[in-house]
Amino acid sequence: QGRARSWLTKDMKAYESVFIKGKDQIVAYLDSLSESISTLNLCRNECNLPRQLPGVVDDFVYGTGSKSFSQYLTVQIADNKVKSLDQLFMQAIVLHDMFRSKVEGICSALCGVSVQPPPDGIFLTDFERCLEKAVVTCEGEASRLVDVLRARLVCRDWGCVRSCIQRIAEDSELQVIRVKNRFDRSYDPRQTGGYRDVCLNVCLVTDETWTLGVSGHVCELQLALGDFKM
Repeated sequence: QGRARSWLTKDMKAYESVFIKGKDQIVAYLDSLSESISTLNLCRNECNLPRQLPGVVDDFVYGTGSKSFSQYLTVQIADNKVKSLDQLFMQAIVLHDMFRSKVEGICSALCGVSVQPPPDGIFLTDFERCLEKAVVTCEGEASRLVDVLRARLVCRDWGCVRSCIQRIAEDSELQVIRVKNRFDRSYDPRQTGGYRDVCLNVCLVTDETWTLGVSGHVCELQLALGDFKM
C-alpha cells in the first residue's frame, strides 16, 4: 500500500509539472470553450431520410427509429430512454465502424494527433465494466452511460489539443453534447491521480446513422496530451 501511494505521488508530480509548463498556451482557450460549448453544434442536423421510408420521420425524431433493429433500437422520442445495457450495446455495435472512420478521419486531417488503438482493435468499453458503472454510479440507468463507444486521441502538444477541439467543433456531422475539461484551473487533479485530459461527448449525425436509428447514441472522445501517458 505504501509503494502504491509512492507511485501515485510520483505520477501526480510528473503530471502537474507537464500541466504547469504548458497551461498558459491552452487553458484560457479551454476555459472559453467550456463556457461557450452550449453554442457548438447543439442543433441536430436535418438528415434526408431515404425515399423508400415514407411516413417514418416521427420515428426518427430522437435518433432511434430503425425497423431493421427494432428489437434493440426501439422507436424513441425525446423522453423515451434506452431501457437496457443490451440495447445500448447493440446501438454501439451498429455505430462502431462509422464512429471509428470518423475518428480516423479527424486524425488524418491533423498533424500531431493520432488514435490510441485499443488492445483488441475495438472501441467498445468492456461489458463488465459498463455493467459495474451502470449499477454503481448510474443507479441502474443504462441511458446515463455515455462511454460505451469511445476513442482516445493522443495529441503531440498543446497546440494539437486546441486544433483537435476546433476540428471536432466545426465538423457538421458531430453534435457536441458535453465537455469535461480536466485542464480547467478549477479542476482538482487528485480526483484522477493527477491525470488530465479533455473529454467530449458527441453524437454522430449522418444520413446513415439517422436511418439506422443510432444518431442519438452518445459516444466519448478523450483528447490527451502525449506527455500525459497512461
